[in-house]
Amino acid sequence: MTRRLKITVSYDGGAYCGFQRQGRGLTSVQDVLYRAIEATLGPPARFAAAGRTDSGVHALGQVIAFDTEGTVPAERVPLALNANLPGDVSALAAEEVPFAFHPRFHAQSKTYAYTFYGWQGDVRQPLLARHAYEVRRAIDLAAMDLAARRLVGRHDFSAFQDVGRPVRDAARTVFRCEVGSGQHCLPPWSGSRVGFVLVEADGFLYHMVRIIAGTLFEVGRGRMDADAVAALLTSGARRGAGPTVPAHGLCLLNVKYSSEPAPHAGITAAETLCCHAID
Repeated sequence: MTRRLKITVSYDGGAYCGFQRQGRGLTSVQDVLYRAIEATLGPPARFAAAGRTDSGVHALGQVIAFDTEGTVPAERVPLALNANLPGDVSALAAEEVPFAFHPRFHAQSKTYAYTFYGWQGDVRQPLLARHAYEVRRAIDLAAMDLAARRLVGRHDFSAFQDVGRPVRDAARTVFRCEVGSGQHCLPPWSGSRVGFVLVEADGFLYHMVRIIAGTLFEVGRGRMDADAVAALLTSGARRGAGPTVPAHGLCLLNVKYSSEPAPHAGITAAETLCCHAID
């Protein structure tokens, strides 16, 4: 009997060309997931994901869905898949969902975090540097947070997208955009001071979070102010925004659906990022 499974997956994107299949001899996260599903449940049909992360971007809570005739009970699917997945990709949870469910089109919001460290002169940490961008000069987090909050709401985010994936409508609703810092709780980064740019929205443009983060770093360095960031929403000029910061600091934290808590309800940024707030 055919059923549709919804799987939450996590991955370190450092070794992959991105989430979506590229061909040309490149390996994507989708490639390794597809092979594991095929080995565990048979060939999947109607495979879909909540979004396409780029090369080097990580995920804590990516969501996929597919149809299968495999008989492994849903609660045992993550363990079965993980036996066939590489160590940098993991299935966290699985459940049966209605055939109408689509992980992208039914998502209420997605939350990304751009993590960074070193702005207080901290020594480079090789393990942390794989998942966080090293900022090598002092920045003003309070000014960055003030500017970030000017991006909340429904706006045309044309100034915060790179060329390569043209869209008809660049309007997106940002539910939360904030900057903060804390001490990481999880090994091997326990006690490390990290900063983050947290963005939750109903959808994202190409490189949108990485450009938002790059623009906010310009604010932190005193090269822009909150009014200039807000003005970008009106101008739509990509050249006025900051650089596209490197991919390795970006992580898809979670995807929310209608049966789950409303976007940004009751969860602090520090809790979402598994760190103790210290500001």
